[in-house]
Amino acid sequence: MRDIWAAPPGGSIESVSRERKSHLKALVAAGLVMSLGLGVGGVLRWMGASTPVASETVLAQYRADAEAAASEGSGADTQQRSGDKGRAKNEPRKRQRASNANRHRGSAAVAAPVSQRQRPTAANRPAARGNQPAANSETREARRPGRPEEGVYTWAVDGYEKAPGTNRTLPEESHRVVTWQGQNRWIEHHVFSEQKETWLNLQFADKGVSVTSNRNRVVMGPVTVDKTIVFNPPMFVGLVPFKLGQTWEGSWRGKTSGEYQARTFDHTTLVIGGQEVEVWATEVRMTMRGEVAGTATVRSWVSPEYNLVVKQYQDTRVTTGPGEYRSEWTGQVKSLQPQR
Repeated sequence: MRDIWAAPPGGSIESVSRERKSHLKALVAAGLVMSLGLGVGGVLRWMGASTPVASETVLAQYRADAEAAASEGSGADTQQRSGDKGRAKNEPRKRQRASNANRHRGSAAVAAPVSQRQRPTAANRPAARGNQPAANSETREARRPGRPEEGVYTWAVDGYEKAPGTNRTLPEESHRVVTWQGQNRWIEHHVFSEQKETWLNLQFADKGVSVTSNRNRVVMGPVTVDKTIVFNPPMFVGLVPFKLGQTWEGSWRGKTSGEYQARTFDHTTLVIGGQEVEVWATEVRMTMRGEVAGTATVRSWVSPEYNLVVKQYQDTRVTTGPGEYRSEWTGQVKSLQPQR
């Protein structure tokens, strides 16, 4: 290769200087392109990672919240609910602290005692789990929704999520935390990964089960999108008595407004943890606009005996924050007995 630092035969000092500058610019540009290429590749690999959350970490956080709620006293329902909202807002940060603490304490956090509030008793056991009459079509359809059993449920999940520049597979195992709030209300917090989690605030009445709000938190590389949809009035996701072919619809208004159409489309059985369970399947299709715009389809297989969603499918396509986001997954609970 020719020595660019040497003056060419008959060349002037000015021409040498210009050539040096030209070659230096080319070298700098080439280095910059290589650096950017490696950097973008690294960012895309980072964005493409979906990090599982260990059950021990979720359990430790659940127990810490349960004991904190118990320490407030049984007569402080309003304060407890307010504290639960604050805890939900800071859940990712607190869970990380719990995870770090577990690494130092080993299994100490897992062996932490369960508060008395969490132990099932004759008084707080879900109504449909007691002595039920022999199953038949009439008694099954007459069941009123009741309180689900609190704890951490492990789910087997198959799905993905994608946004501009990335497409990642969800961990095969995730966790849904059911926490009773009192006054026929409870929260279902599903931890898919360190990058994806959802919170559903639900309530039941004689008519059925409805959702009052839905919070979604998704991390894509350096971008975190954390949005809550408030359903006013609440959106009914299941009507009782269950009846095959029944349909209903509704709408809500707020920062995110929308409409939904729903139906009960199946009545069958599923095998959960080796046990055959009767389920009713409902489907809710939503169209949203405003702060969150897009569509969502949710199919839920509900066990009336356990007052629990035991299988679910969800397809979400929304535009919020930096761009379009899609998530599609199906999952099934591994055991009807939650960990506490």
